[in-house]
Amino acid sequence: MKRILILTAILVFACSSDDSSDTNDNSNQTFLERYDGVVWESQENGTRTVFFNSPPSMGRDVITDTDNGQYGGCVLSVFGVENEEEYLYELLENNLENLSVKITDLILNEYEIWNVSVSSNENILIVDGDNVAIRTDLQLICQ
Repeated sequence: MKRILILTAILVFACSSDDSSDTNDNSNQTFLERYDGVVWESQENGTRTVFFNSPPSMGRDVITDTDNGQYGGCVLSVFGVENEEEYLYELLENNLENLSVKITDLILNEYEIWNVSVSSNENILIVDGDNVAIRTDLQLICQ
């Protein structure tokens, strides 16, 4: 009888599941985790922006020929490392709702801070309160 009770107890514990481990739950992800690889395109000037979680970084691809819609190639800016255009992107905040980035022009020694968020339907990128880009299905290769 003891063996049956022990076996039953072992089966109950072995078969119980942890409901808190829902793999589709992204409620505790950071901004970079949640929007890793998503490409946002400005409707005003066509600039494309993408954020990456690993390494923490962002890429920007700017139209170089507006008549033909040609892009110059995505420039990757790893946070905390000077990029090829002599800018330094520093990650100030990265939580579920917001991303805050300090962008310093190392030549002019000037900086601006971007406070980035996404609309409630997750289709519009908002920088400093302005809708600046829409979510796309594009992929960017940044170097």
